[in-house]
Amino acid sequence: MHSNTKMDIYQDWLLKDPAWNLDSPLRVDRISNSYFVATTINFEQSPNGDDGAYVGIQQRTSKTDRIAIFSIWNASAAKPASRCRDFGGEGDGKQCTIDFDFDTSRWYTLRVWRLDVSQDGQWWGAWVIDDQGQETWIGSIAAPLGTGDIARSSTFLEYYGPPRPCDNLKPATVVARRPFFNNRSAEAKKSGSTIGVCADGVVILNDTTAESVITMGVGEI
Repeated sequence: MHSNTKMDIYQDWLLKDPAWNLDSPLRVDRISNSYFVATTINFEQSPNGDDGAYVGIQQRTSKTDRIAIFSIWNASAAKPASRCRDFGGEGDGKQCTIDFDFDTSRWYTLRVWRLDVSQDGQWWGAWVIDDQGQETWIGSIAAPLGTGDIARSSTFLEYYGPPRPCDNLKPATVVARRPFFNNRSAEAKKSGSTIGVCADGVVILNDTTAESVITMGVGEI
């Protein structure tokens, strides 16, 4: 079967309390073209019913074509204008992207932080932080007015490229640690995982290291 339906895996995380900040550590051990690794966010209040966000890293056409992305659905403003734009297709909103040449086998933290409120909405900022503490700002986006704090989160791995047989995806492996929230004052707990019917994947949980190993694909890079 050739399909790009459900070529994804989610590892869900439970937050004890609503979060105004989320730090999600992950390591990309291997990746192929057209793969996206991200932290997805659901807000506590959602004025439009489907307001949410994600921040992640992506390999597009080659190892030299890697980016970091931050998006919020139904957003009305984003900055800086030089790297933020509207998006559509699977809902509408604002998206900021930067070139980001991440290294496999290094840890990165995907950070989202609540900022100020303006007439544009509730602003959130996103960063990628490497294992040496170097912070790279992706951008800031205004969620709709009335949007609450972060209620739920997932680590997400997706193949989004040209159609391929479900049993012949090129491989990708991501190791995700439990996210921290509210300036690292607490740690999320692992919840369930969802493996798309065409993902050819597996999630292995390690309670000792508090890590989830997420793998898709059986081919060679």
